[in-house]
Amino acid sequence: MIKNSPKNIGIFKLYNKRPNTISKGSLYIAEVAINTQNEDKIRKIRVYLPSCYDFDNDESRYDVLYMLDGKNCFDDYTSFVGEWHADEHLEEDIKKGKKPYIIVGIDAPKKDIDRMEEMLPYNFDTILGKKEKNLLKGYANMLADFIINDLSKIIDNTFFTNNAKRAIMGSSMGGLFSFYAAMKNPEFYCCCLSFSVPFFLYDYSHFKKKLTEAIKNPTSLPDVFLYCGGGDAFEYLFEKGDYFAYKHLFKKTRTQYIFDSKQIHNEKAWDNYYDHAIRFWFKD
Repeated sequence: MIKNSPKNIGIFKLYNKRPNTISKGSLYIAEVAINTQNEDKIRKIRVYLPSCYDFDNDESRYDVLYMLDGKNCFDDYTSFVGEWHADEHLEEDIKKGKKPYIIVGIDAPKKDIDRMEEMLPYNFDTILGKKEKNLLKGYANMLADFIINDLSKIIDNTFFTNNAKRAIMGSSMGGLFSFYAAMKNPEFYCCCLSFSVPFFLYDYSHFKKKLTEAIKNPTSLPDVFLYCGGGDAFEYLFEKGDYFAYKHLFKKTRTQYIFDSKQIHNEKAWDNYYDHAIRFWFKD
């Protein structure tokens, strides 16, 4: 925790529960109402301030990384099956003289089905080629609009942010949402960092049509980082779609694709490549 961290900053309260695995910076939490289709409308927003954050210098400005599944970003004790160690990665970078930034974690809904629909860009009625009627609805546009129209204003009015250089990161459904949100709003996000993206949820004709529409104007595209593993049967399903997206993007915008055949579908694997994604964002 940063020395002399205030207990409250605007609506955010300093997180000091024990036990926790928070690193040297300070974590602040607020409950914010999200415009969503599911009943879990009040959501925790977790903001990690790096250890070098200067509360007394409003001229200092920090780039902002928005992360999905906020419970899994910083703390083993709040995570589902392990954390990304985003705070530790950031503090190690600061030791190496790299640029600090603010991380904003957005908690997912409690129910898995709500999480899927909240992060799903478009309705879909197939699973692995099997037709199902009205299987899942896509409400990602609501979450994307909430981040831009509501959450970012709260963050920018509360913390010392550089709102000209924002990135968004997520894994699995969070990776799909990050890709969708950044492609939909390239004027807001300069970069998306998407891990294990389940493009396979859509048939390829639909996916290709939507992707082609999204990349019509190459001058406005965000940078795109894609990662995929292949160490288990589930994660291997992601590889075809992720590479398909990379093939269509790399001539249009700055893009990186990483495939690691040994990694399985979990936070530990994504943790392993967090630094690669951040270096891509900052073009290190």
